[in-house]
Amino acid sequence: MHTGVRPKELRTVTIDEFDRPHRQWVLWRHKTAERTGQPKIVPLGSDAVYRICLDNAGDRTGDEPLFVSDSGKPWTYNALRLRWFRLRKKLKLDPRFSLYCL
Repeated sequence: MHTGVRPKELRTVTIDEFDRPHRQWVLWRHKTAERTGQPKIVPLGSDAVYRICLDNAGDRTGDEPLFVSDSGKPWTYNALRLRWFRLRKKLKLDPRFSLYCL
């Protein structure tokens, strides 16, 4: 919600795409990057989001996912969908409210 990225972009952002000094993500695997030749720049203006990214990245580098599940595995489409389904039900949100809406 704080970044405005699509769910797929969130679950596939890598540690190398996290630009710590500039507090942003530089996404080259964006759906229009191939056509435009430009990355998608996602500013991390929220201190909370930036700290979450720092905590997840730690001192690691490379093409590993920045966000992993509790089991340490990369988020899959289905895992994210099911997690959202359970959270939406717990919060009693309208079923038409999708993760993509955020």
